[in-house]
Amino acid sequence: MSTIINLVGAKGGVGTTTTAITLAWLGGGTVEHVGDHPDDLDAVIGGPERSFGDADLIVRDLGTLAGIDFDEISAPGRTYLVTPACYVALRRILEADVAEMELDGIVLIEEAGRALDASDIEAVTRTSVVAKVRRDLAVARSVDAGLLTRRVPPRFVAHPLKQLIPSTDSTMAVR
Repeated sequence: MSTIINLVGAKGGVGTTTTAITLAWLGGGTVEHVGDHPDDLDAVIGGPERSFGDADLIVRDLGTLAGIDFDEISAPGRTYLVTPACYVALRRILEADVAEMELDGIVLIEEAGRALDASDIEAVTRTSVVAKVRRDLAVARSVDAGLLTRRVPPRFVAHPLKQLIPSTDSTMAVR
């Protein structure tokens, strides 16, 4: 039976697709985009490749809270909210009543200089931050060039995400 990880973004542009691809890549699994803007995967990956090995792992990008079918949230597997600690994201989270959803955790995209932090996100969602990923320009450049899966992610991106993958065996070498 496949291990399924579902990711949903608090709002657009927070890094949900990038996080989904990176998780599938690190775990040697497959990525699926079932939310809004399904063509984003091709752009970020640089082609139609969706499988990064033979692991029994499926990572599903469910899109954003605003565009989600809430039945997808209760889909099989673990479900994580991907969000930065910002006011606009917190507004989207409150509008969607995320505290009532059955989330397995929060993947926090950390950005320098933010007034809000993980404790603010946890207080609003009543869910623990399970991974903190620092936003990085090298990753952004890889995404913009369609080369995300052709470059090894920096350790500070890969390490927090690897803990979400059930198996400790990873197909990618992390710097």
